[in-house]
Amino acid sequence: MKFYILGAGAMGCLYGAGIRQAGYDVTLIDVDPFHMRAINKKGLSVQFGEAEDIVRIEAHRAANCTEPADYMIVFTKSIYSEEALESVKHLITPDTTLVSFQNGLGHEEVLGRYADPDHVIVGTTSFACDLLGYGRIRAGGFGVTNMMTASGNVTPAAQTLADVFAQAGLNPTVTDQVFKAIWEKVAFNAAANTLTAITVLPFGRVGEVPEGKDLAHQIVREVIGVANAKGGGLRSRAEHGGYADGGAFRPLSVDAAGRSEGAGDRSRLH
Repeated sequence: MKFYILGAGAMGCLYGAGIRQAGYDVTLIDVDPFHMRAINKKGLSVQFGEAEDIVRIEAHRAANCTEPADYMIVFTKSIYSEEALESVKHLITPDTTLVSFQNGLGHEEVLGRYADPDHVIVGTTSFACDLLGYGRIRAGGFGVTNMMTASGNVTPAAQTLADVFAQAGLNPTVTDQVFKAIWEKVAFNAAANTLTAITVLPFGRVGEVPEGKDLAHQIVREVIGVANAKGGGLRSRAEHGGYADGGAFRPLSVDAAGRSEGAGDRSRLH
């Protein structure tokens, strides 16, 4: 099987390294010549705590890749998805499965312009990772990967990808609740990113004052309202002060902030 990672940022490198270490053929696709040169010359450095692995993996521009893709996993920033997919359309066949774990909404629609719904997989990841420099990443702790096809069918391609992810330690679950999970992550990012950007404070500090937590609750309630209007099926714990009890949006509580997904991972907050 041929895997491409479209976008060799922190998360793209993390997933690419995991799949490569599981023994599969993986190529990173990027546009940064210095980053690609470092990876091709020295290997991808993956730090985890005090340990470091050097993963031998190739990194190229899209135009230099020729082998058709079995899986194209998109990790670019959302605003670049269309441009990035256009650059790799020569690698996409009717059998290619396009995959996105990008933050935000509507990725299944963008990927759906290049593949049918059975060959589009969307989902969320709670892994944390930092890009330390050219060819160097630092992995965080435990995470999970939730995913489902855009059609809602558990296809052989989806099951195969789950099997590969399991071998790669990416803790996959194929679930029809994935769109709920996507909306939950949107709610989290809408509150956390907005308030940390405005206040220039880390996650935990925002919740140290009642006004900060109240603002977070208001933002999340608004997202939940939009999600439910679109059939998202989210339940608001904000009405019961549920953020501080370790619930679905626990990163907004002071105690949980340090353990939340993406804590300390600025590359994923977009």
